[in-house]
Amino acid sequence: MYKEEISMIQRIVVAFLMVVCSATALADTERFVVYRQDVKIGRVIVEISGNTAKVEFDVKDNGRGPTVAETLSLDANGLPSSWRITGTQTFGGKIDEFFEKRGDKTSWRDS
Repeated sequence: MYKEEISMIQRIVVAFLMVVCSATALADTERFVVYRQDVKIGRVIVEISGNTAKVEFDVKDNGRGPTVAETLSLDANGLPSSWRITGTQTFGGKIDEFFEKRGDKTSWRDS
């Protein structure tokens, strides 16, 4: 179940990033507050500069949840060229992942 929770969070973040990075008329910084049953449980801050988005994701439900910082850069085709994810998982496990594509070479480091 824990892996399913992280997987769902990752899917939400990826979908959110793709929408944010593909839009052209967004402000430089967007701030969102996350609520559960009228209680503030976290925040998401997205800063966009050119083809790069920086995301701070901090959501704590009942005192537990991930704190993640991501930097995503898109190439001329709108596809990820680099993606760095750092932070902590719901129960404190370290997150330190990196993806990079240069020419025809792609690398990924998982934590």
